[in-house]
Amino acid sequence: MKLYLSIILISMTTTHATASLLTLNNGDLQQEIQIKPFQGFKVNQKCIDLNDKCMALLSTKIKLIVKQTKIAGHPASKVCQAKGGYSIILKDNKKNEYDYCTFSDGSMVSSWDLEKTK
Repeated sequence: MKLYLSIILISMTTTHATASLLTLNNGDLQQEIQIKPFQGFKVNQKCIDLNDKCMALLSTKIKLIVKQTKIAGHPASKVCQAKGGYSIILKDNKKNEYDYCTFSDGSMVSSWDLEKTK
């Protein structure tokens, strides 16, 4: 089963800050998810609410020992999985795709932001 999220970009009043309003469409279920810049990462509102207990932000502090393998796959998704999360592909209204790493506490962080911390 694949989950897709639609993104609507909303400009924030602060310079260089943008928020994204995401809509999760899974059959009859529709859920809006707010993504905002926080502590240098793009995270969901749940992560901001959890603050220092947010698994998505805590995972950015984990350093991985990376071994080169022949396993195919998206590098940011691999880092997400290695840090205890799972990837969800988000789409905006122009069909652009974004990879977000989701954790068991419901927090989310951009997989590419997370990949930069490995």
